[in-house]
Amino acid sequence: MLGERFWLFAYLALGLGLIVQIPPEAARQAIPVCLGGVLYFTCLKVSPREVLHELRRPRGGLRLVGMVLIKLLGLPVLVFAVGRWLRSDDALGLLLLAAMPAGMSSVAFTDIHRGNVPLALLVLLATSLLSPLSVPLSLELPRLLGEGAARAPSGIEVTQRVAYIALLLGVPFTCAQITRRAAPRWIARRHARFTPLALICLLTLIFLATTATRERWFEQGLNGLLRVLLLVSAISLGFLAVGALGGRVLGREDAVAFGCNAVYVNNGLAVAYALAFYPERAGVVLPCILITVPMVWVIGWVGRVVPVPAAEASAP
Repeated sequence: MLGERFWLFAYLALGLGLIVQIPPEAARQAIPVCLGGVLYFTCLKVSPREVLHELRRPRGGLRLVGMVLIKLLGLPVLVFAVGRWLRSDDALGLLLLAAMPAGMSSVAFTDIHRGNVPLALLVLLATSLLSPLSVPLSLELPRLLGEGAARAPSGIEVTQRVAYIALLLGVPFTCAQITRRAAPRWIARRHARFTPLALICLLTLIFLATTATRERWFEQGLNGLLRVLLLVSAISLGFLAVGALGGRVLGREDAVAFGCNAVYVNNGLAVAYALAFYPERAGVVLPCILITVPMVWVIGWVGRVVPVPAAEASAP
């Protein structure tokens, strides 16, 4: 029930985040814990052997490289090309979202939609580890084309981001594998409970992220809020379309994995990045916050819109 009606619970968490106020700093500090919980419970269902087996599949490495390139370079270029006619802050906010790595919850949704979970985890790991380099590169597009200036991070900042992301991913993944090795029978008995637990962590994360940024929601007024909602809804649907196109060349399970990776971006990282480097530009920060509204609904359609390739459909 939680998986099928996740969007409803997610909107309730959003509403509570706007109503219930807790200290913003406490909420921000709890967000990484919830992110880790999502990845921990998801990784309890995936062994390193399955991930390595995914890489050893025929053209497994080539498939992974292609998906990572589309996610980290193709989608930002596409959003930048479409957004050149928008207001500069709106365009930059959308570009920042498109440049984000796959969200940690994308693996849990891949499991819900019966996709290739090891592949989704590989794409998540690869895009997250590369994002400290790929995000600044994508944000250089306006400057390179003479349409704005982008702040390039220093070497120390890049190192800090790499270490932060590696820690955020590595700790829950390692803890999950230690748990798998130490208590295999316990894992087998409770295997079906891990995805709901991951989604509960995600709902808590949505609540915390909303309450921590609630003051930014209406900085541009109601019209500005609705405009940004339309924009982020459009790019969420665009990411869904990319996943649907993938179903024509990939197997369904692989296409579902990539569709979830594409649709569910790491908007927690986007919010942190926007607040760190564009704190005075509400138009850049707001899309990173509001993307949750369409994203939790659109992600529910991935399993429905990804077509079965002709080769699979005709197979006995």
